[in-house]
Amino acid sequence: MRIILLALIFSGLLLCGPQPMRAATDVCNPSPAEADLVLPAPGGQCLVFRAVSIGEGNNPIAAQKRFTMGDVSGGFKETPTTVALGGNFLLKQSSTDAGDWVYYIGKYEVTEGLYYSVIGLPPGKDPALLKSMYPIASISYFDALAFINKLNIWLYANAMNELPMTGKIPGFLRLPTEAEWEFAARGGNAVPSDIFGNRMPYKDDALAAYEWFSGPSSSHNKVQLVGKLKPNPLGLHDMLGNVSEMVSNTYQIEYYQGRNGGLTARGGHFFTEERQLHSSLRTEEPMYIGSSDKGMKPNAKPTMGFRLVFGSSVLIDRAAINAIEEAWEPYRTSARAVLPAGLSTAPVDQQTVAKIDDANAYLGNIKSYFSKTSPPESIVQDFGRLESVLGDTVKIRRETDEKIARSSVRTAVTTAVRIAREMQKLPVLEDVIKEARERNDADMAARLEKRLGEINDNITADMTTYYDTLNSLVTLNEEIVGKAFSLHSAYLNEPARKAVAQWPLLTIDLAKAHYEQFFKDKQGNSEAWRRDFSTLKGVVTED
Repeated sequence: MRIILLALIFSGLLLCGPQPMRAATDVCNPSPAEADLVLPAPGGQCLVFRAVSIGEGNNPIAAQKRFTMGDVSGGFKETPTTVALGGNFLLKQSSTDAGDWVYYIGKYEVTEGLYYSVIGLPPGKDPALLKSMYPIASISYFDALAFINKLNIWLYANAMNELPMTGKIPGFLRLPTEAEWEFAARGGNAVPSDIFGNRMPYKDDALAAYEWFSGPSSSHNKVQLVGKLKPNPLGLHDMLGNVSEMVSNTYQIEYYQGRNGGLTARGGHFFTEERQLHSSLRTEEPMYIGSSDKGMKPNAKPTMGFRLVFGSSVLIDRAAINAIEEAWEPYRTSARAVLPAGLSTAPVDQQTVAKIDDANAYLGNIKSYFSKTSPPESIVQDFGRLESVLGDTVKIRRETDEKIARSSVRTAVTTAVRIAREMQKLPVLEDVIKEARERNDADMAARLEKRLGEINDNITADMTTYYDTLNSLVTLNEEIVGKAFSLHSAYLNEPARKAVAQWPLLTIDLAKAHYEQFFKDKQGNSEAWRRDFSTLKGVVTED
């Protein structure tokens, strides 16, 4: 028996990350379930989390879940946008399991009982609040941060060994990001892709069984106890209703680009109509409310609360840094190419192909649905035509890019010729100005200095044109641009042209090298380009 116990203990130690447990029914976990992660909290309260699997393996960089946030029905506020989501903790189910990255999100909205047990009960408040299972509301973003900080400090002092760990470094509580929140609200990897893309992750129409919304069939326009309804597919309660939930991101219309605004709140609340509830619902809340007459104060609404996420640092130690460095180059040249960060600087045709692949995936989901309903033959034919049109789009895009590449290469080489020729004049002109000064010929020196200024202005203007031209080439397919350089080089080397193409022949290889550096680094280096042009030697043309 002792040997068996030791074996069980040892096998448990092999598992990476905190191990989920089944919690007993308790005031702070009203709907216990398998795989709940339960941690202690002040005042006999507890924290309950669910692991959200990324489902992309254990690579320290490439394990990112690519998915689309938003919903076309939400207008400009919810424009569908592709993002990539990573996990915080590598969770292994056994000693032989390679593991998967997960993040831990609160199973319930933070309750009044938990909140006041951490920050203390203000004078005059009913002590019953310390056991309340209503979600905390009417607090500001800054109140939430103060609560999180105080709870983190308590956990480090009282439950360090129970916390999720990355290596030997404990995690920390924080607000979820928008991507973490929406991925969990959609059901994550617990639902198939067609359900994940729906407005809500529930297979039936009985929304009142899962979420609190306005009206007599649900909340009766009052906040409700957490955990009373069915959970979503990940085991999370009240994600889309009851109270809206603050996240860590400031509000941006396109999620991660554009003007940074106020606080972002996700989901609906007990006053939200049933038809308005959906997984991508988001609103901007001002950080402060009030007026110039009455003064300003932090925004705290009775319909807005929050839930927690366990986060972690990434570069926790030298071993973690080494692992990321080792994985970076293979990731940069492969997986990153189809992720949002990689596509943001990828050639346009590559971005187009990625979008068309997304469109084909959506079409596949729709066709799968219609295949079960025997659609009319006209619908089947329309799907075939649409797939054909998408394929033709790629072909047309490539033909257009080939024309743009040839034109841009010619412009780049022509501009490079002007820059190189003007730069060759600079040292000659500077020597003449020096001689004029030595002869005390002030008028000549002034005229030459004016000319020197004009040449420098010409170089500056041409450098801007040159940079913009190469920048446009970088957006095209590398193979197409390489072919355009080869064709232009062959044109310049034709016998009838070679004798008068000294400067273009001098600059075309340099322009190609500059393009290749720009394409690789995703950033131009105009200072280095200027130095390159200054070293070219050709026949100086007189003004």
